[in-house]
Parts: sequence; structure tokens; C-alpha cells
Amino acid sequence: MHIYKLAIVATILGILSGCSNVDLKMADGIREGQKQYSRGNFIGAERILSGSISMDPKNPAAAEAYYIRGLARLKLLKHSTAGQDFQRALRIADREDLRANAHVCLGSIAYELGDWDIAYQHYKAAEENLPHLSPSDWILFRLASSAQRSGRWDEGKKYYARILLEFPESETAKGARRNMNYGYYAIQVGAFSTAQSAFARVYQLKRAGVTAKVYPITTAEGRSLKGVYVGRYNDYYQAGKGLVKIRKIIPEARIVP
Repeated sequence: MHIYKLAIVATILGILSGCSNVDLKMADGIREGQKQYSRGNFIGAERILSGSISMDPKNPAAAEAYYIRGLARLKLLKHSTAGQDFQRALRIADREDLRANAHVCLGSIAYELGDWDIAYQHYKAAEENLPHLSPSDWILFRLASSAQRSGRWDEGKKYYARILLEFPESETAKGARRNMNYGYYAIQVGAFSTAQSAFARVYQLKRAGVTAKVYPITTAEGRSLKGVYVGRYNDYYQAGKGLVKIRKIIPEARIVP
């Protein structure tokens, strides 16, 4: 799992803003942990923040320490303990921007694990605080994608449409235009330049007891091909189960909306 390669929102928030009931040594430790994280010293950040948290683990100010330590642990590939830190931050945080950032990180972890329903719930929880988050279009795209992958197709279309309205020139808008009109998943088992080749694939699958259909498709480069598809699935999980079976016949098969 390459969780931290995904541009997870790593916004370091204003340290201890508005907090007056915080031990000065704890506050200094959180600031130093933030500094070490920003410098790329993730082991050092984890160690320093752990010390600060231990001074008063239930203080709302510790939520920031949990959050930054969670980010450091993601960088160190400690995905499980990072998730625990984000959950702890949610439980004690008294700031909505911090809670929203923790939700985004938990959504990203769930997304990479293929738990689309949990990912959707966390991204949805962060949605109302999008003005405080960056990049907002990327979060909306993940929300739309996890909605579709968990079978919430109408919800997904709504968020893709919002991307096109609010971020029409962004990279995510290209994906939104491509994805917003889909309503189910299928398994693509080939794309051929001739009908003869496409139907040869259909007959190959028929001999294995699998029904396939041919539909015309146009590639991103404008080429006209004959796509061969199997099944119709409401969510990505069911499509994945179907893919396991199909790949025993066609190893290069893949899931497409």
C-alpha cells in the first residue's frame, strides 16, 4: 500500500491556536514536533510528539499532536498506528478544521485498503469544511469516487458535477467529466481494432461458461475500438470478486465503470 504517495492532505494547522490551558512544555514539544515533520525528520517528529502527548493525552491541544504524529507515521509506513492517531484526534479535537483534516486522512487510508464505504463516510464528514482544506478538488474527487465504488452512483455524480462547476480547469475535472455519467462497473476483457478479434474473445469466454458482450469504445487518443465486457456490478467490491474469476481465463482483465 502506497498511502503517502497520494497527496494526502498534510496541512499542518496553526499550532495551539486559541488554546490557553496548555502546559508550556507540552506546547513547545508540539511545535518542535511540527518543525521536525516539516523538515522530513519523521522518526524525530514521532518521538517528540509522543512525549508531548504523554503529558496530557486528553487535552484538546493534544489532538494536534496526534494528527501530526499520524502524518509522520504514514510517512514511516505505520498505517495502522497512524489511523489510531487520527481517530484519537477526532475524539478530543475542539476545532472543526482539525477534525476535517483527520477525516480526510482516515478516508485516504480506507480508500487505499479498498474499504469504499468507510472512505465515503470520512470524506463526506470533511466535505462541509472544504474551505479549510487543500486541495479541495482532490478531496471532492475522492468523495465522488468512493461514493461510486460503494454503490452510491447518484451521490458520485453530484460531486463530480460540483468539481466541474467549482474547478473546471483542474486535472480532477478531466476525470470528473469521464466518470460522472457512469452507473455501474463491468469487467473489460479486451479492446480490439476488428470485430473479428472481439468476437473471438467472446467465443473464448463462452467456451469457459462466461457471457460477454461487445460495445464500441473510443480511446483518449480518438481511436475507435471494439470493447469486450463481462458483467454489470453496482459496487467495486462485487466487481472485484468477479474479476478474480475472470482473470483465471483472461489475466489482463480489469474493472472499468
